[in-house]
Amino acid sequence: MNLEIDHIDPTWKEGRDYQLVCGLDSPLNFCEREESINIKKSNRFLPWRVCSGELGSIPVNPGDLCQFLDLETGEWVLEEFMGEWWYGKTKKICGNYIGSQKAIENDPDVRKKQFVKLLEKNPDHQKEAFAKLLEKNPNHQSEAGSIGGRRLHEEKDEDGKSKRAKELGRMGCREKKRHSAIKNYESGIGIAGMSFEDKSLRSQRTMRQRYMDPDHPELGSHSAATLALIQKGKGYPHGKENRVRV
Repeated sequence: MNLEIDHIDPTWKEGRDYQLVCGLDSPLNFCEREESINIKKSNRFLPWRVCSGELGSIPVNPGDLCQFLDLETGEWVLEEFMGEWWYGKTKKICGNYIGSQKAIENDPDVRKKQFVKLLEKNPDHQKEAFAKLLEKNPNHQSEAGSIGGRRLHEEKDEDGKSKRAKELGRMGCREKKRHSAIKNYESGIGIAGMSFEDKSLRSQRTMRQRYMDPDHPELGSHSAATLALIQKGKGYPHGKENRVRV
């Protein structure tokens, strides 16, 4: 175990106006932390207090209950040091975030350039990073998509419909499709206008059609969809040009 001496309240440095508090090089402001914890904590900081007769202690170790200042509400809240709430509240007032925002202001393409450099060092960087996320949370992808979708459509208009969807021109997309299908059915146009018997016959004709891969005849003859699945499973090309009708 590697222990390091760290400041409880970070010392003030040039350009750290976001820090709000200046720590001192004083024994009262020093604590021992494991190297890994110190790295994880980084230079994140949130104003805290310890008051007589109230719950809370000095934030030294992860999990210590302390009264922190919620900068959004201006209220003192009892929360865990280096807990989920603490990390969320310190995200936008830490050096890494402030530095990245300034870099983006100076060069809007800085993130793309940094990503390109990462890929040059390790072409599998993106896959490895995603694999680590899935190890921590197997449902990461579905949850992230769900959260992202909800955030995208949070802002509503007077009718309670998504403003973002309206901007994208997707308002009423399902309704339009449904009305179009009803119109085609009534007019007898397209598959929507077919009777059940006609749809059944059409499906049978489609399924009776057989195809084979001219380069791999050992795969046999199948419907187009089934052959494509087999080709894909074998690692063979599976486009329209890779099958002929038998």
